[in-house]
Amino acid sequence: MDKSELGSSQAKAEAAAKLRILLVVNHYWDPRLGAVRVFMEVAEQWRAAGHTVETYSASDAFPGKRAAPALAALRQLTFGYKAAAFVSANAARFDVVDALIGSLHGSKQTLCLNGLLVARSVGLYLLYERFDKEAHRRWPVTKGKGLTRLFYNTTGRWFRTLSDRALRHADLINVPNDEEKKYLESAGIPAAITVQPYGLSAERRTALAQAAAPAEKRLQLRKISFVGMWAPRKGSRDWPTILRLVWQQVPEACFCFFGTMVDPERVLSDLGLKFSERVGSVPEYSQADLPRLLADCAVGGFPSYVEGFGIAILEQLGAGIPTVAFDVAGPRDILSQISADLLITKGDSSAFAAALVRLLRLDPASYRDLSDRCRARTAEFQWSQIARDTAEIYAAHLARLPRT
Repeated sequence: MDKSELGSSQAKAEAAAKLRILLVVNHYWDPRLGAVRVFMEVAEQWRAAGHTVETYSASDAFPGKRAAPALAALRQLTFGYKAAAFVSANAARFDVVDALIGSLHGSKQTLCLNGLLVARSVGLYLLYERFDKEAHRRWPVTKGKGLTRLFYNTTGRWFRTLSDRALRHADLINVPNDEEKKYLESAGIPAAITVQPYGLSAERRTALAQAAAPAEKRLQLRKISFVGMWAPRKGSRDWPTILRLVWQQVPEACFCFFGTMVDPERVLSDLGLKFSERVGSVPEYSQADLPRLLADCAVGGFPSYVEGFGIAILEQLGAGIPTVAFDVAGPRDILSQISADLLITKGDSSAFAAALVRLLRLDPASYRDLSDRCRARTAEFQWSQIARDTAEIYAAHLARLPRT
């Protein structure tokens, strides 16, 4: 084969590798929502690599003003039928349909789809359900009317049925950690399963690193950051104990909660406080603002009981902030290669607080070394590489599908 023929073959191979991808997610297309942000990030990388990417989300199915919680729950369920209608009408335009589990639950035959059908987890609903049961036993909920509880229990069971159906119909299931893969395999799910983590873009890593204040200033200010929604799964029931134990050792420590999605008054109330100059919370922020918010924070806390992966941890590490987390899948995958001391047995608030105190008491040289290792770790989770790997896996599975 001469050079011209070789070049032509390479060009054809590259062209064949360019996929036409539809992303389906039953939430509004909003970067403040963790599940949606995963789809947004990977879509941006795929487009940059030359793939064609389209989306179908709740913003398309239910345009206009967002609904009240009860109607929103019903929309989550009815979304799948709207999405199925969209896919079946446009199936010939896509090589891959990559759908959040529960967002698309029809079979490939009913969807008129010859391409690859992917069910993507951004936190496996089966493991989240297991946590919910544990949470109800540990922290019994007495609020809420009977009819309201019945409504949400019913819609929850319905969504579980639709999600189970989505797993059965998928050609491939994309999960963010090995624990989810093992759980699905033990449940007898027949589809192939790939594990693809989440990451940071090069631009995001640079912005977080450049905004970071010097180690001495961080240690002097004694700020502890948390990035995430305010909910029991993310540790809202653990923070009151953590705060008080930290303050017993480091009275000047300050706690900053970013992206809680609830009013600051709610955070203070759950912490058992009416007011404190040592506690601040920001319900929402733009992605461009987070490097500034994290710039002078010294230590991160992430007492989450179940995670898909943990982009919020990567962001804090990208800012050079050593972050303590419960030893669960996702955070474990990120932090175990930095230091075992950053991982705490799930639910052990006392040990969690002690770990935060140890980090606050590091000397500047030791802190700088740990901070550098945190930033270096994020280089192993780059969205560009993750998107490239995922596209190659999709293309390989697509090539093996029987054509009709």
